[in-house]
Amino acid sequence: MDNEQKKKLKSSFEIIWHIASGTMNIISFIAAIVSAVKGNFDLAWQVVVTIIAVDSGLLVVFAIYATILWFKIKKIEKQDKDELNKNLENIKNERKEISEYKITTQDNIHFLENGIEISQSLNSECVIQINKSLSDMAKYIAKISNIAKSKDAYTRKNKQIEDSIEELETDIKKRYNAFFTYCTEKLKSTLDLSFNNRNFNFKNSIAIKQLKTALFWTSKASKEKAVSEAKIITTFRDAHTYTQYNREVGKKEYTIIGNTDFNHCLNKPHYRNNAIGENDNDTYQNENSNFLSFYNRTVVVPIFVSEASGKKYYGYLTADTLDLESATKEVYDMQMLNIMKCAASTIAMYFNVMEQHWGDALNTIKDIILYMKKPKNAATNSSNGIDLEIEFLNMVYNLKHKSYNSIDNEVVS
Repeated sequence: MDNEQKKKLKSSFEIIWHIASGTMNIISFIAAIVSAVKGNFDLAWQVVVTIIAVDSGLLVVFAIYATILWFKIKKIEKQDKDELNKNLENIKNERKEISEYKITTQDNIHFLENGIEISQSLNSECVIQINKSLSDMAKYIAKISNIAKSKDAYTRKNKQIEDSIEELETDIKKRYNAFFTYCTEKLKSTLDLSFNNRNFNFKNSIAIKQLKTALFWTSKASKEKAVSEAKIITTFRDAHTYTQYNREVGKKEYTIIGNTDFNHCLNKPHYRNNAIGENDNDTYQNENSNFLSFYNRTVVVPIFVSEASGKKYYGYLTADTLDLESATKEVYDMQMLNIMKCAASTIAMYFNVMEQHWGDALNTIKDIILYMKKPKNAATNSSNGIDLEIEFLNMVYNLKHKSYNSIDNEVVS
């Protein structure tokens, strides 16, 4: 009830009271005149008593009515006050929601800006390391060509060429490490920012899971064979995970069919699980039974390129975390997933370009060795006994696996 309504109600009450009171006064006045004219003072007293009694009755009635009206007004005022408080509370909540939405929007914009920045910076770093690798290849091809043309003994030249190829592989591995150090650190810092924005106290672990050879197929039968024979190792982790936790790099070979996330990503664009091991119906499989000591939330995206004949897979980019405190089921959200996909796309480009140029470089070296002047008793094969690994993935895979497989530690994929 607004103030205008209250005034009208009060005014109506006062009008009724004045009408009733005025009526009684008129009746009293007439009765008094009649009594005076007739000289009947008993009648006058009866009239006076009657008027007093009626007036008193009216006062009681109007007092009761006024009391009822007062309670009614108070009730209406309470309802109005409650409604006002409710509206004020709604306004406060709306302001809070607007403020939270503004903060969330700002965080999302900031996170997306970081996503754009990481995509641009990864592409830039990819080009830098590829160009450095190409420069290394050109340098060693020239060096090997000069060795082949030298007048040194054939066996000495063979040894020098073999050493040069090993040096080239070592330098290419350094470029590989430089690129993936940059990738994993940038990705980790960006995904950790998302955790910080949501007040999570845990951090991300980033890893590159690389196939021994690129995986592709032209039929269902060839797919089944390729998948069943595929081998995977962890070739890289972010620095914090690698130095602070007992999580392996290069020490163990894994299969696709024995790991739910790897197998899933051959048919779907990603694998995301925010509740590993939290219910009896969980079908998540991992070839290491101790993985829950390190993570229970994960997101995995395939590293692949699309070609005319289909997709060619190089491996997987993974992020995981051990969350023992959060009640949310969206630790890894769609924004983080999209950042992962952008990073995986850049990594796939790196593998694809390096695969082509490495093959070209090794084929050129093979030709140099093939046409190198040989003594009569020298081997007639094209590599003269020198081990040439034409496939880039296999070369890196073997170098990484060789570097760590002598260390016998507990491993987790």
